[in-house]
This record gives sequence, structure tokens and C-alpha cells, in this order.
Amino acid sequence: LILWPNSGDASDSWIMSLHAWLSRLRSKDNLALQAWQRGISQPGSRQWHLSVISHGLWLAFLAGTLVMAWLLLSTRQFDFFWETTILSSDTFVTLSHWLTTLPRLLGIALPTSDQVMSSRLGGSPQNPEALRILWSNLLLSSLVLYGLVPRAIALLAAISIRRRYWNKLSPDLSSPYYYEPVSYTHRTLPPVSRVYLPVAAGA
Repeated sequence: LILWPNSGDASDSWIMSLHAWLSRLRSKDNLALQAWQRGISQPGSRQWHLSVISHGLWLAFLAGTLVMAWLLLSTRQFDFFWETTILSSDTFVTLSHWLTTLPRLLGIALPTSDQVMSSRLGGSPQNPEALRILWSNLLLSSLVLYGLVPRAIALLAAISIRRRYWNKLSPDLSSPYYYEPVSYTHRTLPPVSRVYLPVAAGA
């Protein structure tokens, strides 16, 4: 997750082209935009810049999915059932137990093993309304703990590493964006003259 896309991949060129096109739509200074694009295209910097974009998009998608799932669960009634062909009931219960391990550590109410067994297609749970809430808790907590949180951590790591690369970049003073300010500074600053002060002997 953190390392994608690789700096050596040729397939990332279309991502950079799309990003450059979107940047041109918002930028009013073409010279500044060209200088910035030249900086992020450096080896290493480009990799982590694309990683930030990728993780940011996935994080936005997961956040939208979480909101939509919560809205649907709040305004409609869903009954949760499971079925399997090649797995035994005990295997499915074990897999469900592994999935609920992390949410249970946070104190989230989730279906027990007996409630998972009663939720099999064709079963007859004792308290369907309470069971729907427990399965909803599992769905939403799984989206947060196994989707949003790892992606947010990966995004923060990519931003941190990208900033480290950007801090190492030195500006290309041959770029027209830097040429005009540097030339203006040279024209306006007074010439530097050296002043020699006499030093007394023995001082």
C-alpha cells in the first residue's frame, strides 16, 4: 500500500499527466507550476507524491463508503445471513471469530459464536432485531479498522516521506521561474565592496 506506485513503473506516466492537467486548471502562474512539476518529477519524490495521491483517493472512497453504509443501515432494514458450500459451519465461525478479534478489543458489541451459527441461511435467530444491530456493528467496525485506519496510516507515512524528499530538493535556478527573481535581485541590490580596516601592529 505504501510503496505503490513504484518509481520505476512506466504506467505511472498517465497519472502524472492527469495530475499536471488538473494542476494547470487551478494554477495562474505557469512558470511556478513548471518549477513545481520539475521538482516532484525527481526520482523518489515522484514515487511518494503518487503514493500520497493514491492513498488520499482510496481514503476518500472508504470514507464515502462508510457514510453510505451508515445511512443505509439507518434508513433501511437489512437481515444478515451467511451460507457456504465447501466450508463447514465450524470453519465459518472460526473465520468470523478472527474477524471480530480487533473490534472486540475496543469493546464493540459483536455477534457471538452461537449467534453466528443462528444467522446461517435457513436458521431462526432468537432475537432478530438485536442480531441485526450486532452484524451492523461488525460491518461498520470492519470498514473503519481494516479499511480506513490502515489507509490513513499509509497516507500519513507517505506524506512524511514525501516531505523528507522535498526538503532535500534544491531549486533549479536555470528555470525561468527562478531566473526573473534572481535577475531582479542582482539588478536592484547595490554592488558589494570590500572595506579594509587598518590593524595596529601588535594588536
